[in-house]
Amino acid sequence: MAGKKRFDVLIVPPSTGDTIQLSVPQFVVSLAGLILVCGILLFGFLLLGYFENREATEQLDTLKSENAFLQSRLAGIRSSMATFGQYLGEIEQTEKNIRLVFGFPEINPAERALGIGGFPPVSDSARNPYRQLSYSAEADIAHLLRRTRFERENFDRIYESLVEQKDQLDHTPSILPTRGYFASRFGVRRHPFTGERCLHRGVDFAAPVGTPIIAPADGKVTSIKYHRDFGKTVVLDHGYGLRTVYGHLLKAEIEVGHKVKRGEVIALMGNSGLSTGPHLHYEVHVNGRPVDPVNYIYDFPTSSRSRL
Repeated sequence: MAGKKRFDVLIVPPSTGDTIQLSVPQFVVSLAGLILVCGILLFGFLLLGYFENREATEQLDTLKSENAFLQSRLAGIRSSMATFGQYLGEIEQTEKNIRLVFGFPEINPAERALGIGGFPPVSDSARNPYRQLSYSAEADIAHLLRRTRFERENFDRIYESLVEQKDQLDHTPSILPTRGYFASRFGVRRHPFTGERCLHRGVDFAAPVGTPIIAPADGKVTSIKYHRDFGKTVVLDHGYGLRTVYGHLLKAEIEVGHKVKRGEVIALMGNSGLSTGPHLHYEVHVNGRPVDPVNYIYDFPTSSRSRL
């Protein structure tokens, strides 16, 4: 080094030749070092930016691919929801048909509209096409859920009504209580022993002693006793204001408090009480009033004196 502000640089060629000596100022060496360092840093930054840009491009391509896939799936979901909406519409029509067939009251259109609600409004921030599609699908799902919940509640009420209706039908007298000859109708007639005109509050079926007598509907045995006119008598309470009476029995086959089912044998035909021969006196009462039992026998023959 010559002095403090210069550097001597010797250049020795690899082959034979003269050695070259250069005297370089110190600031030139410092400037060259600074340029070299800056060049290295710049190259590092460019290399780093290249890799970052490459990674960002790959991520962008991945996001585009995922976005396209999600759009396709969302379109498929909306198509499935449209199909589900059609099925739900058919279920709604079935519910209306059930109401019509069984005589249930129709649902007021205003009540149905309130029950299933409408589509929630979409804010301006969701006007982006992709966001709009997403919010629209969400609104469709919410609407379908409300319709489904409303129909489920309707069918629950229909089911409860049908169960109650079936229970009432099960407890409504509807079949012949015994087999034999139809001997006497309901209404005013002459008493077979006194000859006076009086109300015959039931119907009579004649058959041999010991002929089984069955319950014409589900019910409960409320009375088994001996009546002065009807002899051995059984009373069944069927609920819903319905009661049946069986007179002139030989014996009862059940006890008070027993719950009977339609078709179950409850007694045997006899000739007890004021009777001109073995027969069953059968009455049906509605809310305490005797009515014609023939109206509660669905397969009753048209002939007034037929073998049943």
